[in-house]
Formats: sequence, structure tokens, C-alpha cells
Amino acid sequence: MKKVFLTVREDLIISRQEICDSIDQKLVEWILSLNILPIIISNKFELKHLKNLDADGLIISGGSDVKKFSFRYIIDETLLNWAKKNKKPVLGICYGMQFLSHKDGIELKKINGHVKKNHKIQSLLSYEFPKQVNSYHNYGFTDSPKNYFVTAKDQNGIVEAIKHKKFNWHGWMWHPERDQKFNKKLQKLAKKIFKK
Repeated sequence: MKKVFLTVREDLIISRQEICDSIDQKLVEWILSLNILPIIISNKFELKHLKNLDADGLIISGGSDVKKFSFRYIIDETLLNWAKKNKKPVLGICYGMQFLSHKDGIELKKINGHVKKNHKIQSLLSYEFPKQVNSYHNYGFTDSPKNYFVTAKDQNGIVEAIKHKKFNWHGWMWHPERDQKFNKKLQKLAKKIFKK
């Protein structure tokens, strides 16, 4: 069984003065449905322990907005560097795609109508995504990150999916785990990403 590092959201719970690492159990279930074992990485993970772990790829999960210098940002950046050095596949989901794009110089801009909505997308190049996807994000962009191809856009030109020009790195702006029933097309695409 293949294994992937899975990064998690940071949640501040003011009433308890806690910063919690969070992951949707449905995302874990979705990854397991791909016959892949997720290795959940805390945002306070001591990077010296990374050399003691091995994985076949990286999934940067959804959650919150990109905040430079947060614990999560540091872990995501470190694991992305690990993926680059070791030529490992990466799938960025929602925040994960925003993070990949931000790291490639894209300025994220506030957009409307993308929270708790379903909307149509157009697949580009040879990609075949579902015709409609869910949406849970406040920020987006319309330009292509310089080292990526745009593989899907919505009807207003907002980028919905990307693929790195050199590495096997992909970004999806939607949450495949939040569909009522897991979409077989997305499962097939994800299996293909981590098969290499």
C-alpha cells in the first residue's frame, strides 16, 4: 500500500487557548479509498524526524487561508521541498492549491460566490474533471502560475485546477471528500497521480 504525508489545518480555539491540528475524517476515508495510507503530519512536527519516515507522496489538505509564517505554512513548505528533492507527487486540495500557487508567485484575491456552493467548471488540456464541483474558498486567481498549466476554470475564469509543468504536482480547488458520494472520476485521477 502506498503512503502519503497528509498536512492538516490549524484551528485556534480561543475559549480553551488551544491551537489544534484538524483533519476531516472524510478526507482520510477518501485517501484510504484510493488504497493509500495517509501519514498525518502535525503542524508542530519536529522536522528532524522527517528522515525517519518515508512516503510516496504528499497531500496538502484544505482549511483556512494561506498565512505566511504560521506553523502550517512552515510544515507545508518543508514537505513541498521534500517532494521536490525526492521527485514525489503532490496533490493540493483547496488551501493546498492556493499554497502551491502562492509559492509560485500568484497573488490570491478575494472572490465572491465560492463558499458552500456547487458550480460548473471547464476541463482544459486533456483533463476530464467532473462538470460540477463543490466550492469552499474565499480566495482565488485568474492567471496561470508561471510553472503550472491551468487544467480547469469556472465559468467566470477563476482557476479551479492546475498541474506543474515539470513535477507531478496537481492542485484542485474543490474538496473531493465533501461529495455526498465519492466521485469515481476524481478517485481515478488521484490514483493516477500517486501511481507514478
